[in-house]
Amino acid sequence: MVAQRKRPRRQFAPKPAHNRAILIESGRATTPEQLEHMNEDDQPRFREVISSSESATSSDDKEDETTQKRVKMVHESPLSVPKWSNPDPYTVLPPPGTQTAAKKDIVQLIRKAKMEAASKEQGNNAVTTNQDFISFDTGEKVQEVIDVPEENLSECEAPIVLDDMESSDEEDLPSPKVKVTSTKHEKRPSIKCPLTEEWTPKGGNPTPWYTGETADVTDPGARLHMEICDFYEYVRPHHYEETAREGLIRRVRDAIRHSSVEGSHNAEVKSFGSFAAGLYLPTADMDLVALSAEYRHAGCRMLCQSSTSMRKVANQLKMQRVALSGVTVIAKAKVPILKFKDSVTGIRVDVSFENSSGIHANETFLEWKRLYPTMPILVVLIKQMLAMRGLNEVFTGGVGGFTVTCLVVSLLQLMPAVQSGNMDPRMHLSDVLLEFLELYGVKFDIRCVGIRFDPPGYYNKLESPDHPPGQNPGRLSIIDPNNRFNDISGGSRRINDVLNCFREAVMTLRDRLHKIAVGEADRGSILGCIFGGDYSSYQAQRDRSYRLHQGNYVTPHTAPPSIIGKRRYIGPPRQGR
Repeated sequence: MVAQRKRPRRQFAPKPAHNRAILIESGRATTPEQLEHMNEDDQPRFREVISSSESATSSDDKEDETTQKRVKMVHESPLSVPKWSNPDPYTVLPPPGTQTAAKKDIVQLIRKAKMEAASKEQGNNAVTTNQDFISFDTGEKVQEVIDVPEENLSECEAPIVLDDMESSDEEDLPSPKVKVTSTKHEKRPSIKCPLTEEWTPKGGNPTPWYTGETADVTDPGARLHMEICDFYEYVRPHHYEETAREGLIRRVRDAIRHSSVEGSHNAEVKSFGSFAAGLYLPTADMDLVALSAEYRHAGCRMLCQSSTSMRKVANQLKMQRVALSGVTVIAKAKVPILKFKDSVTGIRVDVSFENSSGIHANETFLEWKRLYPTMPILVVLIKQMLAMRGLNEVFTGGVGGFTVTCLVVSLLQLMPAVQSGNMDPRMHLSDVLLEFLELYGVKFDIRCVGIRFDPPGYYNKLESPDHPPGQNPGRLSIIDPNNRFNDISGGSRRINDVLNCFREAVMTLRDRLHKIAVGEADRGSILGCIFGGDYSSYQAQRDRSYRLHQGNYVTPHTAPPSIIGKRRYIGPPRQGR
């Protein structure tokens, strides 16, 4: 009997990786839901597994299988054929598309999804949307809803606030109300506007206009009104000052006629600006223009159209001893001028040539004086305030007299109380002055709003088609009433200093009036907190003009009647009058 051969015992060996239970489909957990932006390129990552038994073949079976090439079907498109088969995760690199594609941050995608879900919930939250909020106005006061003409509305972040400003013209009637947001955080930085060295008090009387008569008036507004009248009576032009300046004009004309320059033999010299309008201060400059006969009759420019001819006229002014020391020739400016100081009166003079724009402006001044009798008072006040702080000259960046006049007239044109006749500005000068300072110092936004006069109102600098070309959005814009293509205030580069001066003045005045109302102020001047300074130059100039009258045997006329009405200066005659 043949002994049975025992089958050798098979030793234990671990299962291949592809046969392990971890890869059995029935034991796997469900695949998590894809997040946003995952697999956006729709590239195939792995071929779909039909059955685990198909991949669970041994190496022996693979050796016995005959390799056959797959027959390509005609109807198969190249895009439908997979580029690669299931790779070995331990030895094969990722597909080429994933190496160049931008990597997605899964954490960021999760956070984004959470934030979107939270925002949807917050939109339906009645607490966060303040559906039942009731305001008790305990915080800072927000600017109220105002009426602004539709064509003047501004799209910038800090529009102008015009609480009481509206036009009387029918075309500028207010449109539906527009709520103006607060612009407190965008206000101009507070800049102190100190007095110049010339105007700093040096021991004399800083308020020579104040006599103390109004100290017993209990109403602060009425007291300020009366002091404004006294101040204007002190600084306003007098007849002998006008006569002295007219003599200056004659001397300049005679010197130009003797200069032998082309067009000079029958030239005329005319004044324009503050002197022609009667709005000048005692030491104000003289603005003159020389016009040849050819220019006056035919508009042909002949006189001083070159730097050579301008220097000949300058030499003649020195030879005739019209100029005190020397003559400055500015031939390359937009408007060529000669600058000098008169040897007789000591007044500074600017002479231009063949330019009639200033002459046309004189007619506008006279018409405004007829329509608004209080305009000269306010103009003199504002010009004095700016002159004491070195902000009254255009060539130094300040604003000139024409700009100040336009600001005052625009205010009077657009004040509803004045236009309706409910308030006589001649009897409420204090209210008009405070309104001017607050409007242009606090409320007016030069970035968005410009001033026009035909028709009276404001316009949007950024969108309105009628603004002058080339205007600077960072400066004050006023359309010339005689030339709509000209911006008369575009050269005032220190306009922010001017507006800050107005803001500082209105704050100082209101504080002074409040102290008077509660009995905390002294009996001194109200305007002294703004206009107090060294007025010795005014007195010296007036004394000089008065002596000229005496030397010419001209008796000074008495001061012309005050345009204010009943309120006149009462007191002893002032020196030099």
